Amino acid sequence: MTIVMNDAGIEDIAGIKRFLKGSSGMKLVDRGEKYEWVAGVLKRFIYFELRKKDKTLVKEYMMRVTGFSDAQMGRLIADERLYGRIGLRTGLRNSFARIYTKQDIDLLAETDNLHERLSGPATKKLFQRAYEVYGDPRFERLKGISVAHLYNLRDSKPHKLRCVIIAKTRPTKVNAQVNAFYRDYLNEYLNFHRPCGFATTKVDKRGKEKKVYKTWQTPYERLQSLDGWEQYLKEGVTAQGLKAIASRRSDNDYARLMRAARNKLFSMIFRRQA
Repeated sequence: MTIVMNDAGIEDIAGIKRFLKGSSGMKLVDRGEKYEWVAGVLKRFIYFELRKKDKTLVKEYMMRVTGFSDAQMGRLIADERLYGRIGLRTGLRNSFARIYTKQDIDLLAETDNLHERLSGPATKKLFQRAYEVYGDPRFERLKGISVAHLYNLRDSKPHKLRCVIIAKTRPTKVNAQVNAFYRDYLNEYLNFHRPCGFATTKVDKRGKEKKVYKTWQTPYERLQSLDGWEQYLKEGVTAQGLKAIASRRSDNDYARLMRAARNKLFSMIFRRQA
């Protein structure tokens, strides 16, 4: 017999605490119903944004109702976080389409390699710009990825296999060549193609200030957000000219160009050090 679990009255952590302190309660029997219920609880309590202590309570609550072990519940929670839904791991592992595909992981790895693995929010901004600014349809799914999910994909084996590790170089006296690289490539990359976090200061009830980074833009986008920003331009620099620079290559295309120039510079440096 399948038991229908009605827990609509449990709406917050306090309700879960009362449940756990009470009787063992009714348990779900049907495995598919268990999965559906667990997914609903994770969404209802916004599980992935909870504090660690509250996550533990929600997890214990789900284990109590479903009868799943700690390891089993951990795998289900990981499925929800990584793939956006919970499914059978035995036999039916490939019975549903994953939200993010092998192509998405390849694009993430390519972007990380080109931009040398920026922060999660900055990388998400690159995905949004690739789709919305430069019209690249390959980024349609990735433009809406959560930062937490992005880090999960980075931790996956397929991503690790496609990523490269950038080695640090030793300093040397090549000032002219380095300055030329900055002038011709790096400055344009940093100003037009590399998102930065811009802090907002929030003050809590005790008067303590906290920096919150919710705005991610390239310096050029930030400049454009200012009222009357054209008045701050240097003589000879025009808004039309800046727009042309920003739009002539996508972020990944320019990063690829910049890296090629940088590798050429490093090769010259290594030859001098040899």
